[in-house]
Amino acid sequence: MPRCEKQINFREIPKMKYVIVSGGVISGVGKGIVGSSIGALLKSRGHIVTHIKIDPYLNYNARMLAPCEHGEVYVLEDGHECDMDFGNYERFNMLKLSIINSISGGRLFHDIIKREQEGHLLGKTLQVNPHVIDDVIRRIKVVGETPVESFEDGHTSIPDVVVIELGGTVGEYESSIYTDALAKLQHDVGKNNCAFVSVDYLTELESGEQKTKSIQMGCRNFRAFGLTHDIIICRGTRAPTEDTRRKISKNCWVPLPNVIGLPNLESVYSVPRFLEEQGLVDSLYKTLGLCDRKLDRRMLETFERLTVRHKDSVRIGIVGKYGPEFDSYTSLVHGLKFSGASIGVNVEIEWVNAEEYCESDLSKCDGIIIPGGFGARGVSGKIEAIRYARENGIPLLGICLGYQLCVIEMCRNVLGMKDAFSEEFQPDGKDLVVRFISDENGVVDKRLRVGGSQVKLMDGLVKRLYGGKETIRERHRHRFEVVWEKVQDLRAHGLKFVGFSNDGKATKIFELSTHRYFVGVQFHPEFIARPNQPHPLITGLISASCQGSK
Repeated sequence: MPRCEKQINFREIPKMKYVIVSGGVISGVGKGIVGSSIGALLKSRGHIVTHIKIDPYLNYNARMLAPCEHGEVYVLEDGHECDMDFGNYERFNMLKLSIINSISGGRLFHDIIKREQEGHLLGKTLQVNPHVIDDVIRRIKVVGETPVESFEDGHTSIPDVVVIELGGTVGEYESSIYTDALAKLQHDVGKNNCAFVSVDYLTELESGEQKTKSIQMGCRNFRAFGLTHDIIICRGTRAPTEDTRRKISKNCWVPLPNVIGLPNLESVYSVPRFLEEQGLVDSLYKTLGLCDRKLDRRMLETFERLTVRHKDSVRIGIVGKYGPEFDSYTSLVHGLKFSGASIGVNVEIEWVNAEEYCESDLSKCDGIIIPGGFGARGVSGKIEAIRYARENGIPLLGICLGYQLCVIEMCRNVLGMKDAFSEEFQPDGKDLVVRFISDENGVVDKRLRVGGSQVKLMDGLVKRLYGGKETIRERHRHRFEVVWEKVQDLRAHGLKFVGFSNDGKATKIFELSTHRYFVGVQFHPEFIARPNQPHPLITGLISASCQGSK
């Protein structure tokens, strides 16, 4: 591994380094994990890394994207709703990113047209080149000049490496503008300051023969923009043979050591170590002229602990609309893994379809999670699952919509309000116990409350799980809240509301005093769960579930 021979004042280094991770002819092969792993590896060597995700689609942001198409909508601290890859960036690198780290086609064009309408272009004809392409480059450089915040201690530092993931595949209509912009970026900053990494799928026939034509075509499409790849990462069921690597090296104009195989691994947290062993960091250092700064492998060691198989296991049921094949609850799955590893148990997930719910689905679960979501589909099944957990003493964590449905279930089955429901599903309902949020003047604006905000804690189990903190900060994504008038009625039956908004007008957390662990939260704890900082509420659920493990 190259090391610096003399003490360097890094503030004097004139150029930012850019690592661009793109795909070939097939999408969905793991660019986000590779980009996150590159960031983690460089950070472990003392580099300050930030991330950018370019989403060529014309949506303004990820708010309205179906989870079954693009995976979960991930929420950043500043309230930006973005692609699930941002969750990987933040988890792998312990960062707090913001809206500037996300470039979507819809917002890009919206902002440019808005500026044109406001007269900022001084009457010039608005064109893709130069206006759109130059704005992409401007946004990238702004990220490189903006201090990035550490999740661990809130410290901010100017990055020296920007890892850029270009979504989609090379050559498709939507991404062509951005590939052109990246070519111009390389021209502006110099070839020795940009490393282009291709993540492409290595086709393998049933006979075991590996076919490289698709990778060659992806590189050929890339060269049409005046760019060549510096590193090619071959995804597939197994690593490329030496003959395959030589063929790719020869036909794609990439040095042989820079053709790296990445077969399917048991855990995404094995990827950084695997890529390091394959020489990825050496290849990046040679391409960019980098060297080690201060070694800190603590995070990589944490990743290794996440891959350890433990003696004991606990089964957690996730009652939702989507199964594991859609990545709709990715952050929650990771959060469970972090908490399980912290107390030394394997967390096995039982996926329960809320639309086809029956009690037998939960009979083998040690704990239950009712995750967040929107829409009426599956609500009845979720409410029945909540009733089952409450009546049978099974630990439960209700998140966002799950929090609201827990209140509805108790109003129906404990308070006797058979028509209790939410305004989201029954606007003209007789007994609405969950309604649109009102602003400080009592006006209903139906606006989505999204992003990080403070929650005041009252004495109880939840406060103890948070280490006795008076206030916490959590990420929200909702537009409905529990009707205040029902809070006192529920308190009389053991449902203690122990978390409130700063002004004390909105409930955020409840715990059922007669239950081992029956907790609901209006926010999304999974969005701030980290490998070395598991979320206390998820850890609390697993600990309680272990006590009654079957």
